Parts: sequence; structure tokens; C-alpha cells
Amino acid sequence: MTPPEDSELLDEGYSMDWMLAHWAVASAREYGIQTVELDSRMWDRDAAEWTDSSAGDVAEDAVRIGFDRDWDED
Repeated sequence: MTPPEDSELLDEGYSMDWMLAHWAVASAREYGIQTVELDSRMWDRDAAEWTDSSAGDVAEDAVRIGFDRDWDED
């Protein structure tokens, strides 16, 4: 997912990608979200914390939401 570039909120200094990532974390239980990646950070539902992501292949200004518990970095 990539937030729209022409959002009114972006003009006010809000980080749409950061807000989307935190919405995904807050909604993980309800929607079955397992991982959330943003820049070089990854949140994993099992660990319940943000860590440095070794994958590093998420596009800038994008959020990757994963539903698979057996996420593969390759």
C-alpha cells in the first residue's frame, strides 16, 4: 500500500505512511495482520514490537502489510 501523494493531510505535516502502519498494528487482531513493514522497521504480531528489518526491500513511503505467519525474507 502506498498513501496518495495529494492528500490534504500531507500538507499539514502528517506522515500518512506512519499513520497507516500504526492503524495496521492496532487492527492486527481483527484483520489477521501478522507483519507490518515501514522503511527499515518491521512489526511482528508474535513479538509485539518494532524491530529493524533485514529485508529492507519496502519502497520508500510505502507500507507492507503481511498476513502470513511463515513470512519468508527471500
